[in-house]
Formats: sequence, structure tokens, C-alpha cells
Amino acid sequence: MRPASENGRPGLHLHKMCALPKRHRLLLRLALCVLSSQPLAAQTSESTRTTEYGPLQLSYDDLSKTVVKIHRMVQNANQGAECERAREDVEVSNGVSGVRITGDFSPAAFSGAPEVAYSVKYTYDGCSEAPVSSVTLWLWDVARELTVAGRSADQVQGLSGVITEDLTRFQCVLAGPGFRTVGLMALLLAGIIFLVIGLVGTIGFEPWLVGRRSGVAFMGFGLCIFVAIQTCPWDKWFAGTAIYSGSASFLERNAADITFLGAIATLLMPVLTGVLDAWRKKRRPGVGTPAPAGTKPTGRRKK
Repeated sequence: MRPASENGRPGLHLHKMCALPKRHRLLLRLALCVLSSQPLAAQTSESTRTTEYGPLQLSYDDLSKTVVKIHRMVQNANQGAECERAREDVEVSNGVSGVRITGDFSPAAFSGAPEVAYSVKYTYDGCSEAPVSSVTLWLWDVARELTVAGRSADQVQGLSGVITEDLTRFQCVLAGPGFRTVGLMALLLAGIIFLVIGLVGTIGFEPWLVGRRSGVAFMGFGLCIFVAIQTCPWDKWFAGTAIYSGSASFLERNAADITFLGAIATLLMPVLTGVLDAWRKKRRPGVGTPAPAGTKPTGRRKK
């Protein structure tokens, strides 16, 4: 190893460094500043976590509990952080009307909200230096996501994990744009099949398939399906996000409609049975008609 200096004096290297040209000294100071600031920047970097969810169906009480839980967790995480300009609110809307709530997020605060809301946006915007600086919960038909940001990665991940566990309980498979697309395509295909069968039976092109009366019935079913596809509010019935003032259960919310449809099906059952019997007799003319006088039955005898 080479000695620190030729004459043994330790201050010689510092003297030589001070004797460097001015341009070199500026570059050296700039490099020292950059190297010394890297650990500080790593400690003060902001952590962000975004979580996406499937279609959600919940009540206002469930939404209130979720928002109150977010509020309490943010307050606990930011204890000791001075922040006087924090903003926190919830907006719910059904596409026509809506309300904006601040401060009180209890179930009573949502009394003026629409009976059914299809979009929710919760926003917390605090200080950028706080452990949890911002929280955004945005739920609507196409997308549903939670974004948490802050200086503390542990607090950000913990809050996001707890809220995700709560919202996952309200996910619904039979809802959302994807389900509506698949369902409407299936209905469209069924309508086309019914219409084709009805046309074939009506014009008598294939009398062995269906009769004329059955063909009219099939055509009616196909036309009803086409009308339902165009007129029914599928985006409301199977919305990607739905917040209800009462229970979020499908059976409880639509008990009256289900009872009405059951009554209609009971009334139409004899008609459908008659259509099916006529179709079977058309395909097998010997079934259900009395045998002519003087002829023996051709059925299989019991042993």
C-alpha cells in the first residue's frame, strides 16, 4: 500500500485537493451531494397500491361500515402527523341524481341518497408527508378499484388488505359488462332459433318439425326475446356496481317480481303443454287417435 504522503504529513492530500481547478472542485462537490442524498430519497419515497375488484352488490349499511373503517384506519396511521388541509368525502349517484357526504359517514348520513346507486367515489386527500397521504375508492359499472398512497409501505399495504377482504364478500359473478354481453348474446341466439323454427312451421316447409300453430308460438317467443333485448334495463338489473337502500340480496329485492313471473308461468303452462302435445302428434300421427273399427291395436303387449 502506498503511503498517504511522501513526507508523512496527513494534510497534504487535502491541500492538493484544494489546489484543484475550480471546475473540478464544482464537479466533485456535485457528486458528493448526489451520493449523500440517495439514502434520504429512498426513505421519503411514496408507496402506492391499487387493487381491482369484480362486480359488487352491497347495501348502504355495508358501504357506511367500509367508509368508517377506512376513516379510522387512516386516522390511526397518521397519528402525530400534522395535517390541517385533509379532505374527505363520499359521492354516490344513480346517473340522474346523487349526494355528496362529508364528515359523518354513518348509515343515517345516506338517508338522502338515491334508492339505488350505481357509482360510488370515496376520496381522502391528506398531507403528502403522512404515512397514508391519499385513499380513493372508486366503484362504478365498468371498473372498481381502491388506490392507497403514503410514505409508509406497511400502512398502505395493511389498509388495502383489510378493505379488500371486506369488499370481496360483496362480489357477484352474475353481473357486470362481461356477464351482460354473454347473456345478451345467448338471448339473441335463442331468439334467432325460435324465429327460424316458427317460420319453418308457419310456411309448412317442413311439416314434420312443427305445425302452423306451434310455428306461430315459436315466432312469438322469438319476437318477445328481441323486444326484451332492446327495451329491458339490463345495465341496471346486472350493473357492475349497485348500492341498495335495503338488502342487497337478489331474492329479497325482487320477491314481488319473482312472484308475478311465477304466476304468469303457471297460467302459460297449459298453453305450452298443448303446443308440445300438438307437436308430438304431428310427428307421430298414430299417437292419441282411436283405431278404426275392425282393426287390432298394434301396441306392444305386456308379458
